[in-house]
Amino acid sequence: EEGIYVSAIKSNENQLWLLNYGSINPLLSFDNNNQWKNHNLKNNSPLFPVDFEFKDEYIWIVLDQLKGGGIIVYNILTQQRFDLTQDNGLLNSNNVNDISIDYNGNVWIATDEGLIYFSSYNPNDFSSYLTPNDGSQFLFKGVNINSVEIDYENNIWIGSDNGLYVFNNNQNNVAFQFKKSNTPLLSDYIGTITFNDLGSAYILTSDGLMSLKTSLSKPKENLLDFKVYPNPLKLKEEDRLFFTGFSNGNYIKVTSLSGEEIISLEIQSGGFNWNLFSKDGIKINPGVYLIFIVSQEGNENLITKVLVL
Repeated sequence: EEGIYVSAIKSNENQLWLLNYGSINPLLSFDNNNQWKNHNLKNNSPLFPVDFEFKDEYIWIVLDQLKGGGIIVYNILTQQRFDLTQDNGLLNSNNVNDISIDYNGNVWIATDEGLIYFSSYNPNDFSSYLTPNDGSQFLFKGVNINSVEIDYENNIWIGSDNGLYVFNNNQNNVAFQFKKSNTPLLSDYIGTITFNDLGSAYILTSDGLMSLKTSLSKPKENLLDFKVYPNPLKLKEEDRLFFTGFSNGNYIKVTSLSGEEIISLEIQSGGFNWNLFSKDGIKINPGVYLIFIVSQEGNENLITKVLVL
């Protein structure tokens, strides 16, 4: 009898996603209608995923190093699968320790041979990986990188066997380097790095957990100013849904109750409207629709529900 080992679980696009380690069907989703769905990764034998990251329709899945390692990128919409391995030149090592996607869509990959990245999360766009470079040398090459995390200003935090680094990708330089010898860091071995909404970094070292206060807190949205109208909307009388009170830099996502995306709309300050047609050009049917605001970091906040009659 096959046991169930859930190696990771995350919420995305109004659905719950699970990785079933050591299974023929290792990627599962669970929607608001209590429906399970198996996603076909086109494998003939069990796969051993340990972590995953989402960006739009792509899922980046990290495979267990002890079972061959590497990364699978899966397109939820087209069901395409892409393999990233050292053998096909798309990884510097199959031993992937961590993965993070920044706010510009760069995918950062921490391995036992250093830090690499792709300038797009769409595998159709790239032929090889990039290595951080400060203009004079490739950085972190050959260094075991345990973790990579993105702060609220899009800085890349890098936990290594040799201290903690903060890399500014826009300026291509190491903004900060923390070591036990020159900071209160408990150890030079840095495991996991996590940020809370107030901007504190929680850093797991080999000698315990410590926190570091930064000035970078999660941008706040004032949900009181948002207006979506008319609600309810009568299809026989109205041909538009109006939005006001939004600021720039985010977008609106309209979904069905089951979590299916109907359309995404870029926010325009001052107000904007939607003509009630889906991204496929089909006019919506009566029903209940969910309106989310999506931040630059990809965080989704449910603003309201709209009843369409």
